[in-house]
Amino acid sequence: DFDRDIAFGFFVQAFADHPSSRAQPVVLALSSGLMRRLGRSDDAIALAGASLASGQTTFGYSALGLAHRAAGDWDAAVDAFTTAGSFEPTDPSYPSERGRALWNAGKFAEATEAFAEGLALGDGDNEAAMSHDYVASKAGLPTGDDPAWLLRWLGDDAQPDDIRHLVTPM
Repeated sequence: DFDRDIAFGFFVQAFADHPSSRAQPVVLALSSGLMRRLGRSDDAIALAGASLASGQTTFGYSALGLAHRAAGDWDAAVDAFTTAGSFEPTDPSYPSERGRALWNAGKFAEATEAFAEGLALGDGDNEAAMSHDYVASKAGLPTGDDPAWLLRWLGDDAQPDDIRHLVTPM
């Protein structure tokens, strides 16, 4: 009985362990993302850490933040996205990713602030705007649009990925 995910995980790890990959932060960060998608959060965190040991990059910190978010370590995810944003302070994606981690942690007011920061930097996509309005309503704060329809669709216990699936159907 052949399990493709296990085989793929071995391939990704072998690729990341190859001597030519060890000094390549982007290769290691990509490998982290693949492990995360396989549900191997610990391996994803380790590979993101190896990426950052090879070179401090926004891509490495993003990989680390996504891996920690997948592992349920919201504070570490927030820290990683904050650091990534310090490298590129005008990039709206980092505050929005920080907002998703804060939302996961149930820190709705802080998540609202992070999404508002991303929107102010130009993250004008529907996902960021809807995420802002959802968490703002959960925190009892003003929203940009009326989120009633969003609350009806997603319910009271939605997670950030629910909005991602809503705006980017698979």
